[in-house]
Amino acid sequence: MLAPGEQGVSRSRAGEHREAHFAVCRPLTDRGTKKKEAPQRAATTAFTRLRTYCGGGFSLLRATLVEGGRQHQIRRHLNAAAHQVVGDAQYGKSRINAVLQAEYGLPRLFLHAERLRLQLDADALAGEPALEVEVHDPLAEDLAAFLQRLPP
Repeated sequence: MLAPGEQGVSRSRAGEHREAHFAVCRPLTDRGTKKKEAPQRAATTAFTRLRTYCGGGFSLLRATLVEGGRQHQIRRHLNAAAHQVVGDAQYGKSRINAVLQAEYGLPRLFLHAERLRLQLDADALAGEPALEVEVHDPLAEDLAAFLQRLPP
């Protein structure tokens, strides 16, 4: 894995992610910024492979935002690592998405927030102590059904 602040992609052999864990440390601009040379901010995303499908052609990943929180960070970091979120019309591959929709019923962008943890500073709460809120959400039925239709 790369240390925060290092730029690049942690890879195993020949640019492929054969290991169960990898990270992308790459500064990102805030999306929607109209300046040509918008400032880049540090961003690090750690990925863990949970399962593979279609003979290893597709992987179910857990992404953890280590640093940053930029708009589209997960999608942009996977794109930098030559991967895509299936169903992603902006950063993905339309032919692969079309096949997955036609043959396996991919319903939409396969990106799901399983867990969100927010830390609110004491300043944001007008003098109250810091507060941490955590929300869990199981995988949506349409995405779970899609995974069940994919061959191992």
